[in-house]
Amino acid sequence: MDARTPSPNSSLRDPRIARLPKVPRALAKRLGYEAGLQLMAAFGGRQIRIPTKRFSLTSGNEIACVLGEEVAAIMADLFGGETIEIPKGSFLKADALRAAILAHPGSHNEAARDLGVSRRYVRMVRPLAKPAKREAAPESSSREKAGPRPVRAPKPTLSLNPKVHRQEGTS
Repeated sequence: MDARTPSPNSSLRDPRIARLPKVPRALAKRLGYEAGLQLMAAFGGRQIRIPTKRFSLTSGNEIACVLGEEVAAIMADLFGGETIEIPKGSFLKADALRAAILAHPGSHNEAARDLGVSRRYVRMVRPLAKPAKREAAPESSSREKAGPRPVRAPKPTLSLNPKVHRQEGTS
């Protein structure tokens, strides 16, 4: 096993693998989470044909050239003879961006500038900071001395429709 190939037990314990789409997940179960991400980064949004034989992968196959012979051989074992569509994984990028926005220590403007998004998006992602509650007023406040607040009668509503005013006036 080389340095980038995790032990089988460690890749099965990685909870991030479960969030991957079907094809990258199958690869990630064998080679680790990063292998699934690399597949989506290289071929995301495309449909690719997987050869049935391993030896044909090394003869200028795009998967072997981009991701390596080991990945190409595993892809042949898993999906040989199939045409598969590789998802882009944009939801993973969105999750990472949301996490970066929440972790950014600066203001909304600074986070938007540093992360390349709009201030409006930062405000949408970040929960608005709730203002600190005021300390309780002393028991002898002016409100208690004045008594409860009087109940006001509702204001009459005025309509812009002239027929409504005429009908009210004629009754």
